[in-house]
Amino acid sequence: MISALRTSALRARSAAGSAQLTRGGFNPSNDGYGHLPFKISNKVGFAIKLTLYTGIGFAAPFLHAYFQLKKGGTI
Repeated sequence: MISALRTSALRARSAAGSAQLTRGGFNPSNDGYGHLPFKISNKVGFAIKLTLYTGIGFAAPFLHAYFQLKKGGTI
């Protein structure tokens, strides 16, 4: 019973892998940055905006914890 399940699982896995290889090829419309929902014309400006956006998102929990500790009189 278990060997039959194992064989069917192996057969299904090999069929899925071969289907992936034959399903499609390179799509030229996805070349470059055309798939992004915004334009990246100025890479330096984009890097600054991305750093600020992710930096604020990363710092927010620490700033909130600091505020709560300061409000409670621990700091």
